[in-house]
Amino acid sequence: MTETATGEIALNLILNSIESTVQFTKETESDGVLAFLDVKLTRENTVYLVYTVYRKPTHTNRNLNFRSDHPLQHEKTVIKTLLCRAKFLTSSEASYKEEINRIQLALKNSGYPPALTTQKCESTVRLVWVRSGLWEGELSEKESCKSALHESKFH
Repeated sequence: MTETATGEIALNLILNSIESTVQFTKETESDGVLAFLDVKLTRENTVYLVYTVYRKPTHTNRNLNFRSDHPLQHEKTVIKTLLCRAKFLTSSEASYKEEINRIQLALKNSGYPPALTTQKCESTVRLVWVRSGLWEGELSEKESCKSALHESKFH
């Protein structure tokens, strides 16, 4: 056994002996991909790191059901959280669009009305723009959430 492997085993034993209800694990890179929290990091050409949203293989793509007995604000927050996560945890336009498609399908399957999804999407776009310093005024009424999300200056 190498010195590095021995050190890793010792560190794992020390960390996992602190609190029995909290156990640490170590992820290792496989085929240039490493999952870390909600982010999937992919090494491209050994120079660039590309990142996107990570889901465990057991992920069911289910969210808070719109028909459940929860306050409307909680259901709106589900939409906002998923959209912000898509924006900030993707590094390319292609992975961002793919994530938006996944979100739309997941919300549809959870019973969210398309009108609410679009409304919340537009307000989230404004919020992200303001926080990013990119806000230049009101979105036109004709501007859909989809086009707003995919504008190049936004991404």
